[in-house]
Amino acid sequence: MKGEKTRVMIETQSNSLFRGIEMEQDFDQRGGLCQVGDGHVVVTTKPIDSDYLAYWQDLGFTLPRMIVAGPFDRDLTLADLVISKQEVQDEILGSINGRSARLEFFWIEESERYLSSILGIPPYCNFEVSIPFACKYNFKLLCEELGLKTAPWVGGKDPEELLKVTKSFLTGKNGNGFLLKSSRGTGGVDLGGLHQISSYEDLVAKMPTVEGMCSPFIVEQMVKIVDEVCVHWEITEDGKFLDIGIFDQLSTNLSYSGTAFPTRLTREIESRIRTDLETKLVPYLQRSGAKGYFCCDILIDETGNVYWTDFNPRKGAIVFIYEMSKRLAKIRNPGSFGYHFWHEHISTGKSLGFKELFGELKEILVPSTQEPFAVITNPGVLYHGGIDVTGLSINSREEAKAVVKEVRKRLDFV
Repeated sequence: MKGEKTRVMIETQSNSLFRGIEMEQDFDQRGGLCQVGDGHVVVTTKPIDSDYLAYWQDLGFTLPRMIVAGPFDRDLTLADLVISKQEVQDEILGSINGRSARLEFFWIEESERYLSSILGIPPYCNFEVSIPFACKYNFKLLCEELGLKTAPWVGGKDPEELLKVTKSFLTGKNGNGFLLKSSRGTGGVDLGGLHQISSYEDLVAKMPTVEGMCSPFIVEQMVKIVDEVCVHWEITEDGKFLDIGIFDQLSTNLSYSGTAFPTRLTREIESRIRTDLETKLVPYLQRSGAKGYFCCDILIDETGNVYWTDFNPRKGAIVFIYEMSKRLAKIRNPGSFGYHFWHEHISTGKSLGFKELFGELKEILVPSTQEPFAVITNPGVLYHGGIDVTGLSINSREEAKAVVKEVRKRLDFV
């Protein structure tokens, strides 16, 4: 910790589509433990299950100082909860005790800007960059400016304008179909920020749903996907670019559902992605004063075309899994390449306590008994019928995937 800033992790779920959904707010139990340990601070809506914390320590991780800002309030996000409670603010500042610190968020909105100003702790982001470019419409325009290939699209700032500009775009052969996206949509079809449409008439029929989405809107031609990946990187406070990596993405119903590492991309396509990133997008962000974590979804079609798509000027979900795997490899296999991993979010449909889950999966979850093994990486979703499970293997992705498959089998969710 000497010379290192105290990281204050407040994994906010402040997107409007997350508001009022208790499970989405309980995702705040995911990031902090995966990224930091002793000497740092993690703020959550609810207390983390004590059985889970014991399990986490048994894996070899230390625990950060944990502060609870809840209970859950349907009208408030985690950022709002901290803003509304002086005692939580005092506990955060007391835990830092005058040390040099930085604030790290998951979602970055105006509420996070306000929270940073209240606490007086510098944020590990630049709000002037992160907030505007969280808008899909703005990123599409930036892709055109920088020469980054993106799927053909049109956009409009209100439903009437959207209909006007999309009529000719949607006429004729629709190929693979189209996606209707809200400017700040996330979570795919499930959360309502994304719709599939097949024609202009289909869009007209769905206008009532469009009116509930965030403007401006995008209509984007669907790409016939062969590979779907996400590239992650970091820009430090002094403007240095740090390459985190490229990860294969798993999707269900056009929504992120997991990840795998290392990527299966060919070296040629991986090189093209890195070249675009390092010669076009990163230099633009550096000139703009960007800092913190970033990621971008990328689609590859059957002819090898690379399409830059949804940009997240913030942490992406994959970074938590990757950093957890790196930390665990350092604990268990120092000097090794690190772990291959396969990560899935499994919807079980029933509430589970961690103790109950551990009883079913003990020999798979305790790495001292076998390799490969699995790690449960988010206790917050268990009570809502979800399990975030990561298979880890020194040898291969296939072994890591097989562990996740065994978890599904034992829980009767094959």
